[in-house]
Amino acid sequence: MGLMNMLTSLLLNDGRTQENLHHLGKELKDYAQLQVDYVKLDLVEKLTRLLSFIAFSLVLFLLCLVALFFAAFALAHYLAPMVGGLMMGYSLIAVGVFLLVGLVVVGRNRLIVRPLTHYLAGLFLNE
Repeated sequence: MGLMNMLTSLLLNDGRTQENLHHLGKELKDYAQLQVDYVKLDLVEKLTRLLSFIAFSLVLFLLCLVALFFAAFALAHYLAPMVGGLMMGYSLIAVGVFLLVGLVVVGRNRLIVRPLTHYLAGLFLNE
């Protein structure tokens, strides 16, 4: 025990040991700060990718919706002479749109939920 006390007092009284411990503490603080900064940057990158995906999807969806809208009008006008008038053409288009809505509702897991889940899992878990 006496030897241990003597070594401890030598280590604590030595200026270099205290300097080394101070330097080690500073390095640990710097390392922790770098890790916090890395997590912040990683989160910013992933959120940026997620928001750009959402914005791109929204723009693409709106453009497709506008194109579908005008295509539906064109098809209704094209079908009007064949089905007995414009009202029947629009009715057929409405039935077709309702069928598409039904297909999307039935296949929502396969068409929407799974791809979105895979994208988000790949974005947040795999990197």
